[in-house]
Amino acid sequence: MLRINSANADDLARLHPWLDERLRSLPRPMHHGLRVTLEEAVMNVAMHGFAPGASGEIIIRSRVSPDATIFVVEDSGRAFDPSTAPSPARPANLLDAEPGGLGLTLLRHYCADLTYERIGDRNRLTLRFPLPKP
Repeated sequence: MLRINSANADDLARLHPWLDERLRSLPRPMHHGLRVTLEEAVMNVAMHGFAPGASGEIIIRSRVSPDATIFVVEDSGRAFDPSTAPSPARPANLLDAEPGGLGLTLLRHYCADLTYERIGDRNRLTLRFPLPKP
């Protein structure tokens, strides 16, 4: 389990070493998608889940089942269900493209199964990544 303060850059930077430790036991082809997905999920909470200037707690847990790796991102921010939020509209061309705004698209691209629950005053996002068949 990793517990971080959303407003503390040093705390947020702890995500990568923590994730690297978990990735060691997983097949290499899974690393990129897991890294992108988890970083997007955590950074979206840190940047958008709390009132400006406020901080909150983000807890990340991981477990491996026989067929999947599962990460759970739980936070005390405002309610937001990324599993039902609409995807942003695609720009007509590259000149019309704005930087950012691809977090939900990346989550849905790399994660086979994501579920959201609001439990009391907390958000719980479960990200499931199937393990490759041997």
